Amino acid sequence: MSTVGDAKVPWGFRDAKVVHVSELQPSERGLACGCVCPHCKDRLQARLGNVRVHHFSHNSGGSCDGNRESALHALAKEVLVENSRFMLPTAEVFWELESRVIVEEQYVPYLSVEVEKSYDDFRPDAVLLRPGGRDPLLVEVAVTHFADEYKIERLKNLGLPCVEVDLSKAGLDFQEFDREELRRILIDEGDAYKFWLCIPGEDDYIEQMKEEARRRAEEEAEKARKRAEELDATLRSRRDKVDRLLSPEYQRKARLKRKETFAQHGEWRSLRRKLGITDDSNVPYYLNHPCDAEYLFTCNRVVWQAFVFLSWVYRKQLEGRNPDIPVWYVVDNFIKQHGDLLERDLVYARKDVYRGPRLPDVFSEYFTFLEKCGFVRQSRGNERGGKVFMCTRPEFVVIPPKYNSPRYLPRAGGLLDTETGEIITQADMDEE
Repeated sequence: MSTVGDAKVPWGFRDAKVVHVSELQPSERGLACGCVCPHCKDRLQARLGNVRVHHFSHNSGGSCDGNRESALHALAKEVLVENSRFMLPTAEVFWELESRVIVEEQYVPYLSVEVEKSYDDFRPDAVLLRPGGRDPLLVEVAVTHFADEYKIERLKNLGLPCVEVDLSKAGLDFQEFDREELRRILIDEGDAYKFWLCIPGEDDYIEQMKEEARRRAEEEAEKARKRAEELDATLRSRRDKVDRLLSPEYQRKARLKRKETFAQHGEWRSLRRKLGITDDSNVPYYLNHPCDAEYLFTCNRVVWQAFVFLSWVYRKQLEGRNPDIPVWYVVDNFIKQHGDLLERDLVYARKDVYRGPRLPDVFSEYFTFLEKCGFVRQSRGNERGGKVFMCTRPEFVVIPPKYNSPRYLPRAGGLLDTETGEIITQADMDEE
């Protein structure tokens, strides 16, 4: 395959038409071809021998580097004149990280071609005159020389659309030249070989993109302002609710209500039966331990402590289950199983609304108390932000009223009198 840089000359110019050497007859050897160089206009001799590749040579004996480029320009103009439609490449404008397609790849019709039209000091390779009074389309054909910034700036000043066709990428064979391939590239190809040198109104489109971006920024700012106002209003409402729940007057009424409704609480009746407690006045002191932030619950502390003790101490001992008690898991389980016993507006309050003790803090405090009683011990460090305890002996026992105080700690076989160090057995308690 021959390329643009090959030394042999394949093109001549005759009768205002470009002639390829392969199109000559044997009788047109030498000067009989009647051709001149498309570039320098020197007379050409056709070399149609049987050994060397057919080619032209300059009659003067000199050489000419512009033969092929001039021939391709002339051929391109011939092709454009012979057709009536032209495939436009995609036109896209850019601004910052945004882009917009303003012309899709498409065929456009044209009525005729002007090849000698000049605009001031600029003469395009071809001017396609379009129907409907539309602006003419300028076409530049590039082989080795492409439009520079100065040329593009002049085009923009004209305000006319201009497309450049890049024939350097076509890979044309200049010894076995195919005119149809050149026609296909010039007429039917779009983005593969063509690009815009000038898109009229490009600056207007960019200004439009800037204006749309400005409007979007203003809209986003307005939305952000409204979101901030809504969030502020929500936070104020939540703070007001939290302040109301924590107010001394509300807490006084809540404590009174929890105390008055304790004995009739449906959950407590079930818990009392499961734990073998026959009398509300005989609740073991370790199921009635005062804790910080009891206001996180809607029930008397005996109810929620009985739930925790039954699930995580009593049943583990009774059934010999895994003794581990991760506080975070106790919290999750309690929320899922007994969420109706929680003051949700406090339990789920954000830190910027409520900064007091949280549910894990309350449960950790309770298990720490049970550790002093001998039911559990802390087995290892914090896990997922909470302590981990482990069940130990003794078994749960119902404490008679006489011994129902922190002086007597549950131990295996009975109760430990912390003042005397004596063990009070179940039998001793039964006798009394």
